[in-house]
Amino acid sequence: MIRTLLVLSVCLALFCTVQGTTYGAFETYDGTCATEGGTIAASALPQSANFYDMSGACVTTQTPNAVNRRRRYTSASDTDRRRRDLGSSYKATATELKVWEGESATCETGQTHTTTTAAGGCVTGRRRRVSFTDAEMTKYSPNEVLGANYLFYYKSYNDANCNTAGTQPASGSQYVISAAPAACKVRKESNGDDQSGYSREYRFEEWSYGSLPDMPGPFIRVSGYNGNVTALGSAACTPTSGIPIMTKYVQASTTGTCTQVDSDSSFKVTKVGTGGVVQFFGRRRRASTDCSTVPTAIIKSGASVPVPAPVSTTGGTPTLVVDAVAAEGACTLPYWDQATDSSDGSAQKIEWDVTTPTVYSNQWIHSQGAFSVAMPSGTTHTQANNQSNWPASETHSWACAQFKARNRIVNLYDSSQCIWNKYLVTAPPQSSTIKQQFTYSHLSVAAFAGDTKVTYETGYGLALGIYAAVTGWMQGCSVSSTATASTRRSGISVEYSVVVPQTQAATVTQASAAVTPTTMATQIAAAATTLNTAVTAPTAAQTTATAPTTQTNADPTSRTVAGSASMSAAGRQFQPVTSGVVGLLLVALSMLRLQ
Repeated sequence: MIRTLLVLSVCLALFCTVQGTTYGAFETYDGTCATEGGTIAASALPQSANFYDMSGACVTTQTPNAVNRRRRYTSASDTDRRRRDLGSSYKATATELKVWEGESATCETGQTHTTTTAAGGCVTGRRRRVSFTDAEMTKYSPNEVLGANYLFYYKSYNDANCNTAGTQPASGSQYVISAAPAACKVRKESNGDDQSGYSREYRFEEWSYGSLPDMPGPFIRVSGYNGNVTALGSAACTPTSGIPIMTKYVQASTTGTCTQVDSDSSFKVTKVGTGGVVQFFGRRRRASTDCSTVPTAIIKSGASVPVPAPVSTTGGTPTLVVDAVAAEGACTLPYWDQATDSSDGSAQKIEWDVTTPTVYSNQWIHSQGAFSVAMPSGTTHTQANNQSNWPASETHSWACAQFKARNRIVNLYDSSQCIWNKYLVTAPPQSSTIKQQFTYSHLSVAAFAGDTKVTYETGYGLALGIYAAVTGWMQGCSVSSTATASTRRSGISVEYSVVVPQTQAATVTQASAAVTPTTMATQIAAAATTLNTAVTAPTAAQTTATAPTTQTNADPTSRTVAGSASMSAAGRQFQPVTSGVVGLLLVALSMLRLQ
């Protein structure tokens, strides 16, 4: 199950002193190895990366028994998530990297560890819950400069001795520098059995900043706190110090909005007046990706709030892992975490009637979700796991385009504090927003949705040079759009809103001024090909353009409302972004974790 463990925090100046210093970079990729030790395509997007001191000395990154190894909740009152651990450490040189993860804090050669040479390449070892032919590709690159290939990075103080100044701890384990590409990343897996059939599962995540993605409301907002709150059960749950370590937005509706979480679970949020109810469907055989089984947990805003009847009663009436009331704004136990087997604080509050989400300029935004595509009847177990048999048209670009039209979970993390006294993360980069209006005489507001909307936005990204067919969006760049009915003629007016790092603002502004109706027609057609969408591009005669405008966004080291900046869906950058931020370990920090 996907676990969101996010953490972020700290000012841009935190890592100023390490800019230009070189490290050994260990990157992990998902994909199929053509040959053991084979090369990795330059266009491949890494899932995560760690940066190591190449001194060759043993570095302790985790002392024994301090690692928070989580396990499944067995009841709503179960808060014990620890297991014994031997600690972690590493040795890195210009030729190889040795890592003892949970096996030794002192680099003991007799304990289990991994060794990766500087040659890198594919490694055929399978991880848990990864398809049989889906190998893990890794690459160890010495002498890498922080900030060259990632949008953000962070320090992890694994013994919970993080301080906001970013000072090296005087004792205990040392920090680990990690990074993650802020991008739409997709993992493909098969799911199912001989009785129910198989499906192709696409699980995605994306790191961004600015404002929430195009998601129709209303929402419920879940805020997580780590003990710094007023008494549990209080009518107004407020922090006694600091701010929430996590803010989650999920979509709701009066008929119930179902959101798929991963390859085998989902939840449904139903609005009831100014309150509501959340039903979870996610415990092994009782799980479903479409909210079609009996619920395994329920949270509601009041004891009398009616709970929608389950679509199916298959499996009988199970004992609920959570059956709780979370009154509007009240401090409660972390019921959402208990229902989803995740970890976002020791206390939570739920606000049930949110129409306009608030995003601050210093927050990172983490979107996650999944969708399924049924495989043909008669598909065998081997065929289901052989990803070479999956449709070639279902590329990374196609999956990311699908993701933009799906229900999803959005988590916000503030970069102005230590999270769990463990993590310090850079603030988002300084950015600018470029806006430009186009009119399309052949479209209606209702038609500008789904594949059409995604294809037009991608076409505009191609026209500006911030999107590429293989690698997707340039790091820190994105396009969103809003359509309104034209007041002077038939058709619609579409305003594109583009977020770019400040280092790219002048170049992209110049490119936007050069975009013509003919350019848009050509690039929208190219986008339809790239995304495999059946969208017909407009003609130049059907399109008119206005001059673009550019504005500098709020200081990302300040906690101010992010204004009208669109969400930045960042991808592997084509040019270095030298704003002083890099990123990775979205595996430990980022926070999707597979269990």
